[in-house]
Amino acid sequence: MRHLLILLLPILFSGYAGAQSYTSKNKKAIKLYTEARTLMGARSFDKAFDKLRLAIDKDPNFAEAYLKLATIYRIRFQDSLQMNCYKEVAARYPDVARFASTWYFLGLHDFEEGKYAEALVDLKKYQILTSDKGKYKNKAKLMIENSEFAIAYKIHDFQFNPRPLPPHVNQFKQQYFPVLTADQKSLIYVKREANEEIMLTTLDGSGNWGTPVSISKNINTEFNEGT
Repeated sequence: MRHLLILLLPILFSGYAGAQSYTSKNKKAIKLYTEARTLMGARSFDKAFDKLRLAIDKDPNFAEAYLKLATIYRIRFQDSLQMNCYKEVAARYPDVARFASTWYFLGLHDFEEGKYAEALVDLKKYQILTSDKGKYKNKAKLMIENSEFAIAYKIHDFQFNPRPLPPHVNQFKQQYFPVLTADQKSLIYVKREANEEIMLTTLDGSGNWGTPVSISKNINTEFNEGT
């Protein structure tokens, strides 16, 4: 009997530990959630959706159920409902590191919507929770930098003063696809007359654009090179 107890105890404790890994302690909610995961694995998303909704009804604080529900909304292209699921998790577990990705996805959505101040809050929260070592750390860092630039641009209201290039550069009836080189001293663009050719004009020592020339005989042929 002693040996039987020794064998059973690790099993009992392992099951207990597994149950503790969820934010919910509601057995019915957990059962519905695990059934939904199985259904999602079988790509039965509609049935899984119903199970997850029931699981959340049983326990409105069930973070894992919200996250799986968000996945289904993403598959259905229902962005606003997907974000609502992330907001539910972020509101209930704002400082839990294992749910840090919710802040990233909220920040990504805000950034894409042009809500840069909100994106900064979400993405910086993601950085804090992951100690700036999370899966999306590089993307988060880039969006933070771009958000800060966008906010500064709105505050300072930078003024642009576009002016046409000299007539000898704008001499062709059709010209398009302009690209500056990295040093901003050469302009490459396409002209179209009988056919398309790639042209090059370069700044001289006085800061004036030179007469455009063919970029190279080895590149421009009797065919169209523009695209």
